[in-house]
Amino acid sequence: YMLANSLKLIDFRNNAYSEIEFTDGVNVIYGENAAGKTNILEAIFYFASGKSFRGCKDKELIRFGCDAAAAYLGFSDRQKSAEMGVKLYKNHRREFERDGNRITKLSEYLGAFRAVVFTPDHLALVKGQPENRRRFIDLAICQSYPRYVSYLNEYNRVLAQKNALLRSEAEDSFKYDMISVYNEKMAFSAGAISFNRRRFLKQLEETAILEHYEISGGSEELSIRYNGCFEEEPSGAEETRKAMLLYLNGKAETEIARRMCVFGVHKDDF
Repeated sequence: YMLANSLKLIDFRNNAYSEIEFTDGVNVIYGENAAGKTNILEAIFYFASGKSFRGCKDKELIRFGCDAAAAYLGFSDRQKSAEMGVKLYKNHRREFERDGNRITKLSEYLGAFRAVVFTPDHLALVKGQPENRRRFIDLAICQSYPRYVSYLNEYNRVLAQKNALLRSEAEDSFKYDMISVYNEKMAFSAGAISFNRRRFLKQLEETAILEHYEISGGSEELSIRYNGCFEEEPSGAEETRKAMLLYLNGKAETEIARRMCVFGVHKDDF
């Protein structure tokens, strides 16, 4: 049970200044094409995920001709009411706050407000690129397990460093030595990512099977399969990290030959 009670936007997308009050139950947002209806939904969901569901960069959320934007959301659950805010800048890092207090870590921000968004673009989850499906489950996991975002950020940071090494003109012997160092760092975050993705999809499947059975009148059976680095996932998070390190180290020769990082959780699918 969670309610969005109010939303204030300042130079967010095409909104110079807007204050919106929501009511309990269903709220309908209507208007002309390109009036900014989806921008309101985008702002609300930003407080649940820390990013736009459209996949754009923060600076693209700032109104044209402006240097900064801000959004504030008032919400409540069964226990209390709260307010969250975010300030976006073109030239420096964004700023988060909760109940008037500055927050420096995204993991402290995520999970306070939770929301689900569904748009026509989500139909691409079935037939679209694997990147769409990874992003879908990563956004969902971040809301229920805020620390997950730190694993994603760390993995992507090391992934970029490893790719830079593989593309460099360094000797292969040097690359072998350095890849093992990067793989050890990647395995820690990749193990946590893989473990949590599989756990989330298992929980999703349990509910989705029942819903799809009812929708299809019992004529179809739904299943969700995670295509990751392993056929069978190790039993726990630590075991997954150890197995991930062995897996990545075993692919070093291939990655050096291809001069790019082609194995890891950034290639997973379901």
